[in-house]
Amino acid sequence: MLAPFRVLVAAVSLAILAAAPGPAAEPFHPGLGTAAQPSLRAAVRQAWLTGTGCRMARLPVRLDVFAQPGGETVADSDVRAVVDSGATPLLALYTAARRRVSLADGTAAETAEPDGLFEPIFADGSDTAGRPPVNPTNRWAAMVHLLVERFDGDGQADAPGSPKVTWFSFGERLDQLTSWPGSGLDHLARLVAVGRAAARAASPDARLGLQLSAPESLEALLADRRHPVGTLLDFVDFPASAGAGSDGVCFDPGGLVPLTEGFRAVWRGHGYHQPQLLCSTIGVSGVPAEGRVQRAAVVKTQVTGATLGLVSVMWQALFDPSPASAALIRDVRPLPPDGAGWQPRDAYYAYVTFMRLLGYGLDDGSARLDEEMSVGTEARCYRFHAGARDLVVAWARDPVGEPERAVTVRLPLKPGQTYARYHWDYCLSGRPEASFDAGADGEVLTLGIDPVYFLSGDDPPHCDPVDRPPSPTPDRLRITASDAAPDAPPELARDGDPDSAWRGGARQRQPWWQVDFLDGPVTSDRVDVLAGRIPRAPFVVQVSDDGAVWRTVSSPVASGGFERLAVRLSARCSSAHWRVLFQNGVDANVSLFEIGFGDRDPRR
Repeated sequence: MLAPFRVLVAAVSLAILAAAPGPAAEPFHPGLGTAAQPSLRAAVRQAWLTGTGCRMARLPVRLDVFAQPGGETVADSDVRAVVDSGATPLLALYTAARRRVSLADGTAAETAEPDGLFEPIFADGSDTAGRPPVNPTNRWAAMVHLLVERFDGDGQADAPGSPKVTWFSFGERLDQLTSWPGSGLDHLARLVAVGRAAARAASPDARLGLQLSAPESLEALLADRRHPVGTLLDFVDFPASAGAGSDGVCFDPGGLVPLTEGFRAVWRGHGYHQPQLLCSTIGVSGVPAEGRVQRAAVVKTQVTGATLGLVSVMWQALFDPSPASAALIRDVRPLPPDGAGWQPRDAYYAYVTFMRLLGYGLDDGSARLDEEMSVGTEARCYRFHAGARDLVVAWARDPVGEPERAVTVRLPLKPGQTYARYHWDYCLSGRPEASFDAGADGEVLTLGIDPVYFLSGDDPPHCDPVDRPPSPTPDRLRITASDAAPDAPPELARDGDPDSAWRGGARQRQPWWQVDFLDGPVTSDRVDVLAGRIPRAPFVVQVSDDGAVWRTVSSPVASGGFERLAVRLSARCSSAHWRVLFQNGVDANVSLFEIGFGDRDPRR
């Protein structure tokens, strides 16, 4: 699908890492988060991932499922596909199992702590033998060892084809859980110690990390004397949260830059050599303003991560569903197993363009950052070396989400050099937008919030363009409701924006929302609803043959907040007339943020 065009050829490391303490610099691996979707064939998901060119893929593995008979094959095909594409998999290991435990004060709590965490790691009763067999009563040790052994690439007890994985991260923001028994995060420190010992017993090449939400959690873990986490972690990965703008996700509090600096400051404060850092989740919505802020942010996060010397920045998700529609591909839940009708957002193509012009070179070490150049307070500009070429990436700052924002700056391009200009859609066009000769004092140019690439040389690269999937035919719908607030009409429940909603008017006896499909019946066995924050507002799904006489086809469902609900129907229904009926009178506006009709809904 994509023939990578490798622009960058100088085999050097990123200069920004040269002075950093700790291990030798790892090349920057542009990354993506991904997760299994049962409704899609594995080959479809894998083709989408490979098509982006991403160089590090985060694959979540639920270990309590993995350890069950047959569960070990769940991750096999996805891991193999990432390895075969030349990319690096990062397996995020976690357990979703919950159990009740008694606390010292006589109360009980629900915990995600695996059974037997404080049991000996090895069968000989020790924690330090470092050799199998692993103690089966320590479930975390047993599960981690089983998985790492399956992907250690030694040809013994391996997954088919023996794909090799060396990067393993423990947990999904476990430092945010309040139900860990014990004091502070000491049990989480034990989980790291057990996981490391079990993983290294299976493969000495394993690199072990922990996902943490905040530098304060690392501070607490480094203070644990029984389990010196400071000497046990090869890396820390962290999620970054987004502000409203495409620069905010990088530079606002909670963004990429402050968190990176915060984690490094904690390590320095404790006197440890700094392990490597990577951002394992970052993204902004692809819905507002037609996804233009997301399109800009997906490149800005990668460029910023490279300048920070991170191992990887993993965009939150390749495909929806994801929080706030932050994926590069629109909601795939209505699609058939073969993925027909898939719709990439513009951010998908911006990511592919970045990979073709810069990402591959960063991954294989043939690109290096030269400097961040001063272009005033309203723009950012970075210069990379690309062999004999000069590659400049620049953009207008966007702290609050202004898609139309533009600034005029003087870029310090090299005088007399011919530069080709590439925009976010280079992978679609296959050619640069324009070429020009830089003046003696640089070049005065207008920049928008999308990063623009300026590549020197007399023979500007071209590439085989990517084909956009055809856009689906728009729905022919009639949407009505019992009532609506002036600023929240019923059409907002099917506009693709999870932040907009129909609000149905207060103090109605039985408010309703209705859609009539004018092109004929829609067949479905479920209705997918993103409900509003109305405590205990039960509703049912109804269908009608004529739009007048209605029959109920679901059990009552009570929404207690912003929940995504898959409302199962009593039988598979085919109808052109669908309705959501709130059964009881309410004292505030009922609301629907989004609604869809299963895998037969023609909406994409």
